[in-house]
Amino acid sequence: MHQPAIDRPRTLEEFRIWHERQPEVWEFVGGAASMMAPGSRAHTLLKSRMARMLGAGLEGTGCEALVDGAVVEVEGSSLIPDVVVSCGPPDLTTPRIDEPTIIVEVLSPSGEKDDLGRKLMLYLRIPGLRHYLVVAQDARRVVHHERRDDLDGRFLTSLVTGGRLRLDPPGVDLDVTRLYDGIVP
Repeated sequence: MHQPAIDRPRTLEEFRIWHERQPEVWEFVGGAASMMAPGSRAHTLLKSRMARMLGAGLEGTGCEALVDGAVVEVEGSSLIPDVVVSCGPPDLTTPRIDEPTIIVEVLSPSGEKDDLGRKLMLYLRIPGLRHYLVVAQDARRVVHHERRDDLDGRFLTSLVTGGRLRLDPPGVDLDVTRLYDGIVP
């Protein structure tokens, strides 16, 4: 028996309209929509801690740490990072963040390939992005991609397994050791 075609979007504009009608949360990467899976307890704790740490460090800077729902669009894709820092005036009419300063993704088994592959390549193409953090949930490991002025705007990648991580701009310090307390031995 012939199955009816699923009404799936093929362009970013179609995806925006389609996504508004969906009860689930979806991303659109490379012309394909994919539903976001719920995170593990470790994933949720790391995401929440990262948002709280960033939020506390950003007090008084005019920047905000946003979790769960901020949309970043780049090159025809629509992505929902775990945490996004925006330093521009907020546009409360849209979930889209046009100029993210920091993007954080907490790795999960189902999304690791995308976070380290296609999403990495897309995020690094955002002109104003200063920091992309990839947070492991099974080891004390944060991969920090930092856009450097002294490298003509290219990214420097470093591995941080503990201690302090400075994100400047916007001028915030993260305690990576504290981030993982009680989650990863």
